[in-house]
Amino acid sequence: MMADHPERSKTGRGFIWVLLIAAVFAVAFELGRMDVVTDNEGQRATPPIEMVQTGDYVVPRINGIPYLVKPPLLYWAIAGVYRITGVISETTARIPTAASAVALALFMYAAVRRTSGETAARLASLALIASPYVLERARWANLDTPLMCALFIAVWVAYRAVHAESRGARAAGTLAAGVAFGAALLLKGPPAALFFAMGWVACLVAVTRIPSRTLLHGAAATGVAFALALLAYFVTIPFPIALIIFLGLWVAIAVRDAERQVARRASGVFAVACVIGIALAAPWAVAVLRAVGWAYIRDMLDNQVLERTYTASRINSGDPFFYLYYLLGMAAPWSLLLPLVFTRDAWRNGGDTFRFSALTGILGTGAFSMIAGKEPEYVLPAVPFILVALAIAVASLREASDWRARWVRGWRRCMAVLMPILTCGTAIYFAVTVGGAVLIVELFGLIAVGGVCAWVLRRRAGGSPEYAVSALAVTLALVALVGRAHEISDDWEVSPKRIGLAVRELVDNGATVEAAPPLYDHQPYPYQAAAFYMQRILPLEIEPEPIRERLLRNPNYYYLTREQFAPLVLEAGGDQATEPPYRILLGPTSKRDLVLIGTPPLPDTPAVAAARIADS
Repeated sequence: MMADHPERSKTGRGFIWVLLIAAVFAVAFELGRMDVVTDNEGQRATPPIEMVQTGDYVVPRINGIPYLVKPPLLYWAIAGVYRITGVISETTARIPTAASAVALALFMYAAVRRTSGETAARLASLALIASPYVLERARWANLDTPLMCALFIAVWVAYRAVHAESRGARAAGTLAAGVAFGAALLLKGPPAALFFAMGWVACLVAVTRIPSRTLLHGAAATGVAFALALLAYFVTIPFPIALIIFLGLWVAIAVRDAERQVARRASGVFAVACVIGIALAAPWAVAVLRAVGWAYIRDMLDNQVLERTYTASRINSGDPFFYLYYLLGMAAPWSLLLPLVFTRDAWRNGGDTFRFSALTGILGTGAFSMIAGKEPEYVLPAVPFILVALAIAVASLREASDWRARWVRGWRRCMAVLMPILTCGTAIYFAVTVGGAVLIVELFGLIAVGGVCAWVLRRRAGGSPEYAVSALAVTLALVALVGRAHEISDDWEVSPKRIGLAVRELVDNGATVEAAPPLYDHQPYPYQAAAFYMQRILPLEIEPEPIRERLLRNPNYYYLTREQFAPLVLEAGGDQATEPPYRILLGPTSKRDLVLIGTPPLPDTPAVAAARIADS
């Protein structure tokens, strides 16, 4: 059985507070500075507004139209923040995501400390909040960070339950893992089950009877699956054969080579946890089925889940090796230490927890590599497991002097030189291109605080150089994120905030505003980011003639559309020589090139005036 790490007895008093303060500062500093500009964030932050406004918490909606592409747990959490605070803003929309990142860092520290010691626990938790990509995702309203938190807890607790000494501890762990898995299902649905299954396989492989044979056969199975995935990338195959081969071969190898007692126990724990998770998600699924009908659910699942396993759209396509090189950036700067995870000594002497963590990260990445649809955030749940494996590997080198120790020392020196240069260069870039006293004070204030923290952490007695690297990485990430937030929010051509607020003000003052309908199925509204600011349901109209008729007859009527479709409305109609009295009043603005068409002049109200000034 797996024993707790002896270094657990080493004092950790005070570090938990340091970690909490560092994590909260990293995710909360200027959290609401950047406007909601992407469709993805608009899709997460807008349904909770309509939940609060209508009281319907079963069917998420955007502009009054059902939006069931994702389950509702994040929507419920954001709606709860809206109701508790009484404020709908960028900050309140992002609080649940930011809180999940802090919770994950604290859980990682406590969990890894128990199995692998104080040093590894500190390095793993700090590396998580000091990975710029992870930190960026933690500061947006998105599913990926809460899903990463829920899946890490579910898989880790299930793994610990498998190795629990008593039946009571095993039952409690299984229940907790099931609850966390249920949360993952209510965050993203079926993809959570795929990663959870990879955790089960990793649990079996970590304690196989002949590790070298298992890993050799697993590597061969992975090579076959990648070859088939590469073929499917060039030749359309009407089913996900690469994913089926990858899962089937790894499961067969794991079951064949695992210790029988561990295999039975792991299968029982993961299966019961899976049943608990499904039972928690089932009531909502049944309520939605009754509300919208099976035909809608079937079409949505086929479009969003089944087809994406073997076909991909232009914007989310990628070759099978997509995640292998993307992970270098997602886990940077720690990913430069990845060679340490693949050494023979690490796999022989790293212990069960190291092998389990590394395998979960590797298998999770491999499984999603077999799917045609590719987005970097899809494999974000693999990152904390990879960071845990890296932390254990680095912690084991404290007294070593071989090439691995020299690699780590060289990495520290490079980071000590490279990160300050990148941070100062980034700050100077934004200070020159964006400007503004507030931004300049924030940027160079961050550099000063980060530099002092890094110096103190590097010089203090008993301190680890990795702590200083963490401080530098957080500083670089925050300088880039805050500078980019100012740049985006000040840019009329990127942010939909001003036109969204102007449309809301027009509607509240009695104007009629209609909008173009969505172009694709399962896209409930074509301007999700703008909808976050409008917070009003707009009637949809696509026929040019009725729109032109209303524009001619009603001076208090406006039409919101994309610039490319505006000429259809702006045509004069019957007499081509006659110039219509209506025209584009605002725009184009935002990534969707939104324009507001109407009869001038616009009313001189605060939000409308601000939009006109920005547009000019």
